[in-house]
Amino acid sequence: MIDVIAHEFCHAMVFRMPTEAKRALVDAFVSADDPHSLLDYGMFDEALAASVGNGLVWRHYFPGEDFARHASHGFGLVYKSAGALAAALLPQLERLLSSNARLDSPAFVQALSRAARSSYRKDGPQPIDYLHSQVLAATPALANAATLLRDSAFAGFPYLREFPELDAEARAYIAEHSLLNAAVFVPTFAEVTALLAELQLPPTRSDELRKLAEDNRGIVYAMARPFNTYVFMF
Repeated sequence: MIDVIAHEFCHAMVFRMPTEAKRALVDAFVSADDPHSLLDYGMFDEALAASVGNGLVWRHYFPGEDFARHASHGFGLVYKSAGALAAALLPQLERLLSSNARLDSPAFVQALSRAARSSYRKDGPQPIDYLHSQVLAATPALANAATLLRDSAFAGFPYLREFPELDAEARAYIAEHSLLNAAVFVPTFAEVTALLAELQLPPTRSDELRKLAEDNRGIVYAMARPFNTYVFMF
């Protein structure tokens, strides 16, 4: 179980990063030359945990085992995109660690980008890779839809916060945490203008959103926020 323990411990360390460190990490991905680097940002936490725990740590304790076989039956089988990225990142990790490279350093972001281009982004990322969010809020009537998104799109770890209702607490949390992506499920008849204002999103987009909702049975509408994070409106 040592690889699982190391994997989850890596997640814990990333989640406990101070806010300023998270801002520096986001800035490193935002300023990267690769236009898809923000997609990699949504994948890096799971890929890093898998490369460290299921990769470096596992190989240290089981040097004689077939790592390729282990990887294909482990994280790479369950979380395909993140697993492919983790396997591609693994050969570069020892060099990065020996040089004391930080997660927010250009060297780490570039290494992750190279690994992404040779793995899950090689033939273009799948749409579901864009929909990983750290916060989920849904009205009770759309709970089944929210569950479907959770089961198909999360990149290997639970949502940082999950709200069973889009109540005042949920809206306040989303508005106050602009560093986090959020998935918000709302019914077609919702008062969109007021909701966008409470979430600190441009209320001028409400007419467009309402028209799309009226003309389509269901839509996903991405609204950009500071630090190039998004609120996905379902």
